[in-house]
Amino acid sequence: MARVCPALAAINLEDVYTVDNGVLASLAINCPNLKVLKVGGCTQVNDEGLSAFNEVPGQPPKSLVRLDVSGLKSVTGVTFETLPESLEELDLSGCSEITDGAIKKLVYQCKNLHTLHIRRCHLITDGGLKHIVECRAAIKFRELSIAGLAQLTARQTITIGQRMGTLRALDCAGVPGISDSVISQVARNCKNLERLDLTACMNVSDLSLAHLSTSARMLQNLSLAGCLRLTNDCAEHLYSGMPRLRFLNLQGCSGIMPEHVKRIATFRPMVRVCGAMPPDKKIHWTHLLNQPKPDAGKKKKKGKKKKKKK
Repeated sequence: MARVCPALAAINLEDVYTVDNGVLASLAINCPNLKVLKVGGCTQVNDEGLSAFNEVPGQPPKSLVRLDVSGLKSVTGVTFETLPESLEELDLSGCSEITDGAIKKLVYQCKNLHTLHIRRCHLITDGGLKHIVECRAAIKFRELSIAGLAQLTARQTITIGQRMGTLRALDCAGVPGISDSVISQVARNCKNLERLDLTACMNVSDLSLAHLSTSARMLQNLSLAGCLRLTNDCAEHLYSGMPRLRFLNLQGCSGIMPEHVKRIATFRPMVRVCGAMPPDKKIHWTHLLNQPKPDAGKKKKKGKKKKKKK
């Protein structure tokens, strides 16, 4: 296919088990205009296959802009230092062998990077996140996903809001290092933030909602599912804050009573609210049988008026 489609600009090969390093080499040679490549779930692809897209002296520079290698445990990042400088979006979700050293190579090689997903890359620590927030591309980052990185601490995650003010989407689901102080920095400095995922962030409390309601004017999608420290008091911040909000996930927030969730949905009819709400009372037809018949009132008998005696 690569030989007969030299003008190919984008290809999605996700979960195609026959795709291997040879296929990637053929694409790199025969499709010089390839900008988007998705090989997530192609388990036969590893670092050797990605090296086919490395910059080679004497050859035209590669034009790859978006690369998805999610779920490939065989990708360790040893060849990241020679990835195309044109790369802007990279999805490494589930690449469990990626280390802080690989992240360092990546961000210093790909200076145009603005979207990075490293969900469930469990080996990444504060050191790896430090490389991301301190690289040259950090000031123009649009999307960052660090969901499931259990080794991150609040000491380093707080720098996301301090140094990455252009973020539009931030996924921090399940990160223990996300706290109220971290959300305060994000809300204050990331003025263009549209999507924020705080699912199962156990250190997020009502105070975070106070910061978001006053500062996150552009926020459209907010997930607080499983945030157990949230209470009924946070409802006050959700009634009117975040004017552009369109989706709110409160599932599993056991500290917020269903009545308050329903009240939020009532106050914000333009917002799709997900969460436990009190069931609507439905009247079964059998209940109508026991209802008393409406009193039609007694008809007054017409009679002759008695004449008053003079």
